[in-house]
Amino acid sequence: MTWLLLSGVALSAQAQYSFRGKPSQAVLRSFLQRSITMAGVCSDVYDEAERTQDIQDLDSVQAKFIGRAAFWWNSTYDTREDSLHFVQTYRNTSRIQANDSTVIVQGAVFEFIRDRGAATSNADLIRIPRWVLQAWGQKADTVRYFVSAKIAYAPGDTLDPTIRDGAQPFEVPDITRLEARMWLYYRACSYIGTGIEALHMGQMRLIANNDRYNDYAATRELFDQIRSFAQHGAPGFVQPNGLQGARRQWVLLDCHSRHLLTSRGQDLFDFYSMPISAMKLYTTANTKGFYRAGVYGTELLVNTCQDPQLNIFQDHEGPGLFLVEFDNSRSLSLSPSILPQYTMWGWDEITWFGQQPAAYRADWLRYAHNWLARNDTAVLLQMPGRRYMSLVDRNDHEIKPIYRFNDTQREKERIREIWDGVHDTFQPTYTVPGALAAGTRLAIETDGVVYWVDSTSHTIVRARWDAEAPVPGWVTSVVGDRPNAAGDLVFELEGSLFYRTLAHQIEYYKYAAETGRWVHYSTNGPADVAGNLVFEGAGSFLNRKNSPVLYYRSLAGRLEYLRYVDSTATWAHAVVRRVRVDDTPGAIVCPTTGMVACISRNNIKVFRLTGQRWANVSPPDGKGDVRSSLVWFKFLEDAQPDGTTGRFYYCSFTNDIGTTRYDYRSGQWDAGGFSYVGVRNAGGDIVCKDNSELLYRTSDYRIASVRWACPQGVAGRQGWLQSTYPQVQNCHSGLVRQRDNSFFYLDSRHTVQYLTWEAIKYLSPRDTLGAGTVPGTSIRVADEQRVRVSSTSPGAE
Repeated sequence: MTWLLLSGVALSAQAQYSFRGKPSQAVLRSFLQRSITMAGVCSDVYDEAERTQDIQDLDSVQAKFIGRAAFWWNSTYDTREDSLHFVQTYRNTSRIQANDSTVIVQGAVFEFIRDRGAATSNADLIRIPRWVLQAWGQKADTVRYFVSAKIAYAPGDTLDPTIRDGAQPFEVPDITRLEARMWLYYRACSYIGTGIEALHMGQMRLIANNDRYNDYAATRELFDQIRSFAQHGAPGFVQPNGLQGARRQWVLLDCHSRHLLTSRGQDLFDFYSMPISAMKLYTTANTKGFYRAGVYGTELLVNTCQDPQLNIFQDHEGPGLFLVEFDNSRSLSLSPSILPQYTMWGWDEITWFGQQPAAYRADWLRYAHNWLARNDTAVLLQMPGRRYMSLVDRNDHEIKPIYRFNDTQREKERIREIWDGVHDTFQPTYTVPGALAAGTRLAIETDGVVYWVDSTSHTIVRARWDAEAPVPGWVTSVVGDRPNAAGDLVFELEGSLFYRTLAHQIEYYKYAAETGRWVHYSTNGPADVAGNLVFEGAGSFLNRKNSPVLYYRSLAGRLEYLRYVDSTATWAHAVVRRVRVDDTPGAIVCPTTGMVACISRNNIKVFRLTGQRWANVSPPDGKGDVRSSLVWFKFLEDAQPDGTTGRFYYCSFTNDIGTTRYDYRSGQWDAGGFSYVGVRNAGGDIVCKDNSELLYRTSDYRIASVRWACPQGVAGRQGWLQSTYPQVQNCHSGLVRQRDNSFFYLDSRHTVQYLTWEAIKYLSPRDTLGAGTVPGTSIRVADEQRVRVSSTSPGAE
């Protein structure tokens, strides 16, 4: 016999889907682990050949929990249509269960009752059955119809949760009103009578807002009635499936909530559902990376400190189970938008997902599944199967195409593989074939293109990911024909690559598109270049523009530069004062045009060009602890596109990350001076990811992240939150980041390695602070995973 281990409970393969009455948590988990949203697959009117294919494909992936298979949203006109709705639901539920009798099919009893401002609803044309009246102590021989005005919150009720929400287009039932409870009971039990064994109760906190001041007594009464029906049926109700009550004498109830709804100290629901609430990666706007088409990427985060409703993972109530799904609502007409207030580029969740390339969608499902397994085991991923999307044009006209998981083989196959455990140990770490680099610096031009100096020939080598090939892979080529490159590759702009030669000069290549060749040029500058090449640039993080001014550290240790002179088409050489630049990686950085900073005698020195003279505008209270990796970060993208305040970050001699704020327009330094992030393992290669996160190479050759967040949840104080990428244990130098959140780096042998955007950052849960072990590794996670709170945020300028 085959045995499975689920949450510490050993179940046989046969027993994991067997229950009668309330299922155990282990059995419930086994169903939810194979859950998929199939909105309307049983109740919608659509092409029968397509429906047949959907049902067959659900069986082929061995789905066990079919979500939202039937629901009502003013979608039946009267009693007759509603009866046909339940007949159709029964017919198609039976087809699914004929393939696998253990499958749970879920219906939905949503929070909609009528459009806002409407006098009536289609519910007003649905007759109340005798068995419903009898169950609620009403005269069973009364012939009457539901009254939507008595189901919805009473006019002027200050506890109506939608009354102050002008964007809310519909009214919701008030569960404290008898008519509402009868309506919800009618829909719930009618679905149970079709063979449905689970009910999603929508946004129950809206429906029960009046009831929360009464210990949810009315909600408890309704659910007791529904569960009683599931056990025994109702006198006088002839169920379409011919049974009395639910197939296995229980109905699973859930709703949208990250907090438990309890009455008399008891949880009212079997589990809860939540939108997946991914956050967009600002740098990933329409990037191809490793895909054939552009991607608008997102990631999952813990303790974001943003909207509490989005702060889900590791910040929900327990001890029960949660599903996260790709929710649907209405997209914005300006989608895709980079504006920070729109978390998924302005689309609703399922529309965002449906607009990405199929290969990315399949990979994102694997990423989300593995991320949850490592960061929040109480939350399970409900796969997207069938759901209405929302595409809104610039005239605010909405169309609602359907996303289907089986429109491509890729997603269908990936779902089955994930559920079968094929990707449980997936590690997105790879080696660029034949890439052995000289020096410690890599250069990225565009997504999926990386450059390095070959350690043997001293030529510059370019590797491009060919996503269009029958078998996608790396294609390498040599840039130009000069075997004289020593290192310090840096792009001025796309197709314009500068480098330090073996003769300590600066030369460069420009790509000629008309011939497809790289053309070599020399700056004819002095042969005194030791390293740290950095271009002058200006602008914010996502919109930085370089200028033809190239700073470097000379062999004499001075801060010098070359400036291109348009009138003579030559490069002119100059010196920035007689400052000593430390021989360390990341010793020079340029905050804006006419300004340069460097590490000098373990301090930050900053110089501004005023006329022909470089003025020293350095911070007055240098700490003398600046070791390496000086970076500048300015993110003000929208509110202040011309903002001049940013932050310097650096690695300290205590393996911490130091920081101070500076306004280069006013010349004002942070009144608080320097502060520290609080890590104890910073090795170098600091990379700014966005307005709240820094990445860096650790002192033990890993890749780590610190993000400004809420280490103790939304209710707690803000501070830095540290996480690690346990997949990497050999990052020795050269860490760079692509816009899609992939990384390139050099290992101990100077081989070029890369880590794709699917890499999982691991953060120990709040309830297991202190020593712990990263899953799948021997890495010990100590208290410093949640770094001490400080008052310095990278985006708080």
